[in-house]
Amino acid sequence: MFIGVILSFLSFGVLLDIPDAQHYRIHGMIDVNSARSERLLIPYFNPDDAKRHEERLAWFKRRKREEINKRRKAEAYRHRQQQLAKAGGGLILAGILDLPRLRETGPVDGCAKVNKGLLNDGGFMVFTCEKLLAQYPIKHQYVAMDRYKGELLKAGWRHAKAEDSRADNQSFRRRDSYGCNQTLRLTLWSDRAMNEPPAPVHARDKYRQIVFLTRFNGAACERYYPIVQALAAP
Repeated sequence: MFIGVILSFLSFGVLLDIPDAQHYRIHGMIDVNSARSERLLIPYFNPDDAKRHEERLAWFKRRKREEINKRRKAEAYRHRQQQLAKAGGGLILAGILDLPRLRETGPVDGCAKVNKGLLNDGGFMVFTCEKLLAQYPIKHQYVAMDRYKGELLKAGWRHAKAEDSRADNQSFRRRDSYGCNQTLRLTLWSDRAMNEPPAPVHARDKYRQIVFLTRFNGAACERYYPIVQALAAP
């Protein structure tokens, strides 16, 4: 019996032995008895293995997010190109406003670029402008803006508040079928120009832009962000 106790103690000591590089490992298990049989392996936790596993999972998650964003951008770009092709390139902010362009204005000079930005409340915005073409007198800028206001109202936009008495600054709002709340600021710039160098004070005729600035707020509007990214892409 004394011999049996000694053997049991020695066996228990072997089980408690700290694993080293000589022990056989497989599938996160360690073979302290060198049995080389998966049925006799003892569970073994290696902190380094766990860390590497977490890093690998994090890498896969990053790759998945990147692939999703890439697909969304590609889809938004295709949508934009389809809208432009359907309208012959005559839409303002295709996929966002889908506003038919007047023949008096065009995306020329500083208005050739679409800009985007993030809002402090978590939303985002996109803005661009239309420039009154050189063959039209500068006073026609107000006429063009009034026509754009009419097109917005026909497209389902409504004044954000009682109609502003200022003809050069109008606010609109709209809620789409997805529950996205959008606001639009339509502004006639008479003292500055977007994406263009400053002009002399006396050169009033140089300022011919009508600015369209759209803001999006809420989770229901996130579907528009890939389109915004595609529009503002270089």
